[in-house]
Amino acid sequence: MNELIHRFRDAVATYPEQADGDDQVHVIGTLCSYTPEEIFQVEGLRAYRMRAPDCNGTDLADTYMGRVTCSYTRCILEVIEDDRYEFLDGYVFAAGCDHMRRLHDNLNYLRSPQNVYMLDLPHKYSDRAVSWYAEELRLLATSLQKAFGVDLTEEAIAASIRRSNKNRKLMCALDNLREREKPPLTGSQMVAVSSGYLSLPQKQAGTSLEELLAEARNAPGRDGHRARLLLVSSQIDDPRYVEALEATGGLIVGEIACSAASAFNGLVDENKPPFEALADRYLKRIPCPRMMEMHSELLARIVQLYKSRQVDGIVLVVLKFCDTWGVIGTLFVRELREMGIPILRLEREYF
Repeated sequence: MNELIHRFRDAVATYPEQADGDDQVHVIGTLCSYTPEEIFQVEGLRAYRMRAPDCNGTDLADTYMGRVTCSYTRCILEVIEDDRYEFLDGYVFAAGCDHMRRLHDNLNYLRSPQNVYMLDLPHKYSDRAVSWYAEELRLLATSLQKAFGVDLTEEAIAASIRRSNKNRKLMCALDNLREREKPPLTGSQMVAVSSGYLSLPQKQAGTSLEELLAEARNAPGRDGHRARLLLVSSQIDDPRYVEALEATGGLIVGEIACSAASAFNGLVDENKPPFEALADRYLKRIPCPRMMEMHSELLARIVQLYKSRQVDGIVLVVLKFCDTWGVIGTLFVRELREMGIPILRLEREYF
């Protein structure tokens, strides 16, 4: 099982020189879990969730973005300027927060790359928001189709949805094994798998997930920990950070984070028109704090996972200067403590 996990971990820790060794595959960097992977997993395209695994400082990015911007966005700009993302053929941003917008602005100013797209994003879930977002996704698909000459018709997107749903079921099944009294996976291993999945081609990721799930179902469980913990965070893609948390004696048995296993919760309806189905699933899934009027849904999901995983306490990790998680984190600490749920709030830099 360790060998399979290392496949995902290697995808997190390194940058590919080229997609699958095939120069006919166009790799698109994405930065937000509200950007549907299905649009990029058609023949000739591949999504790559951007991260900065070897960022040791942001001296250059601080000059342009300022030190009071979240260090995830600063690290991404730093490694772009260090030519680590030369293998990308384009970028798709989502208007998730002002810091992400500033990253988009500075990338255009410093690099003026081709094929940079800003995906507009509703701030709430409603029928009107779904219709609006579906149209935004159509515009994105049209832009990618013109830029790269790939097939992004509704039929191609529908096929990609079916493949992604299959992988999503595998990811959720793997994550649900952690409900056991003795889970077969640590939190750091699961973060490696979920983050690595977002960097691998759809077919390759699915094959590795099938093999890993088969082995994990029969693997011996882990014990000897002092507490079962739930990790709540924004961007958490470094297994080493989670290892440091678990080294204190806790075992993380679940995460709610934009790049963790919770991001795979909820299938896309294969019976609806593809773009409407994508818009509905991505807006209705476990919400990001930037979604207005969905605070109660996110809180309820945290409490539900706390109970179903028999958790002893919650660790809330907030990136320094993150506006959305910084505000809602304060609310969560108060609300969860009022429910009698132990919670520890930590603040960290991305690097």
